[in-house]
Amino acid sequence: MKRFKKSTWSFTLFGAILLSLSVPFISSCEKRDVVEKEYTVSFVTNCSTTIPDRIYNTKKKDEFVLPSSSDLFKFGHDFVGWCYDEPLLDLVDPNNIIITGDTTLYGKWAAGVYQISFETGTNEVIPNMDVAFNETVILPTPQPKTINGTDYLFKRWYFVADNSYHTNSFTLRYPENVHLVAEFDYYVYSSFKLNNDGTYQLNISKSSVTDISNLPLAYGTFSADITYSTYNTGVAGFIWNASLDKNTNAPWEAGSSYYLFHMNTRSGAVQLAHNNDGVYKPLQTKQLSQLTESFRTKYEEGKANATPTTFAFSVTFNAEVIEIKLDGETQLTFTESLPFYKGLGVGFRASDAGILYSNPR
Repeated sequence: MKRFKKSTWSFTLFGAILLSLSVPFISSCEKRDVVEKEYTVSFVTNCSTTIPDRIYNTKKKDEFVLPSSSDLFKFGHDFVGWCYDEPLLDLVDPNNIIITGDTTLYGKWAAGVYQISFETGTNEVIPNMDVAFNETVILPTPQPKTINGTDYLFKRWYFVADNSYHTNSFTLRYPENVHLVAEFDYYVYSSFKLNNDGTYQLNISKSSVTDISNLPLAYGTFSADITYSTYNTGVAGFIWNASLDKNTNAPWEAGSSYYLFHMNTRSGAVQLAHNNDGVYKPLQTKQLSQLTESFRTKYEEGKANATPTTFAFSVTFNAEVIEIKLDGETQLTFTESLPFYKGLGVGFRASDAGILYSNPR
């Protein structure tokens, strides 16, 4: 009995000593694990947006959130993420952010990618092309366009959105998809010729407009109806007070002078201009939004439904004023200095087929 009691006492004492030694050791480890530190995280956004510094707490690191793409903006670019390094090679994993001291993070961006689509006006289909913001790409060349057995070579691409023209290349300046319309190297000029019996005869020619001076008009009013059967034809309108050198093949060449009013069938915009010895000068331009409501409605409905639409064009011309009416409503008035050309020609021009002129008066 004595031996048993002694052994029990010795074991209990030894265990108590071990326990007392181990308790401080565990407590020390726990204290070292919960040390709280705070670091400042700064952001170089590489865009116009400024992000204030944020605090990274080692004890609350799960609560730290990086600024997202919704907090940032760079024109024409998409936000890729944050990087630990200025060369933007070491990308931060948002689910495993490593911060061991005061840190600067750098915003990484990529140019947005958009698409160019092509409208040839023929049976040829050109696939869409990817283009990055501010990137310059080489544009395709469509096959010739055949009209009434005659082949017309491709001339240029027309960018509907900003009314610009492009031949071999295109640089994306706006972060949006682009639609280009092909134009071919031909112009259709039509003129009304006054016959000896007082009737009018319609003359149509592709590049020769020598008959245009057969209809006399110095000062006065001239009107006719123009029907658009398509809204991708470019421009169509009429010219007057035309003086043409008989050796000239087209009105834009040297030796020809005239006034011109036309409508852009793609956008509905109108322009008054004059050509003096082959030098073209716009006098006044109005966008569709600046024209009368009834005209805008008629144009937009015709374009939306792709149906032939007839507009009554009228020009009143004298030494003091040029007044343009569309469907009987004054759309444009010009009263500045008006040079008078000796020619008496009146005619029409269109940059593509699909325009019908009728009822001159």
